[in-house]
Amino acid sequence: MSTQPLDVEHWPTTGVDLETRRRRILEALAAMGRTEEQQQFRRRLRALTEVALQAGDYGPLEHYVQGWYLHVIALRTRPGWAAEWDKLRRNPPPRPDPEAARPLDEVIASWRAPQ
Repeated sequence: MSTQPLDVEHWPTTGVDLETRRRRILEALAAMGRTEEQQQFRRRLRALTEVALQAGDYGPLEHYVQGWYLHVIALRTRPGWAAEWDKLRRNPPPRPDPEAARPLDEVIASWRAPQ
């Protein structure tokens, strides 16, 4: 069995333990020279880990790491994703106004209305 790390292109997207994903994310971001994102990942990971340990709920931590894991895979394998991501980081879309949200039953009813 090889001890060489897998290239990002060969990383499985599921079934990988949290620590392996964390390590791969940090290594890949460093290899790509994306140190600002690496620091951002570490800061939020630290905060979510503390919350998870106190609350005993590891769901948010798991989702956060999985999101970054898939993001790193996309950075390396999806043409144009790095440029698209960098553009979004420079100019994030405006956050939706929660007051402008319509109730779900109203939205569903509008689908049934004749046009």
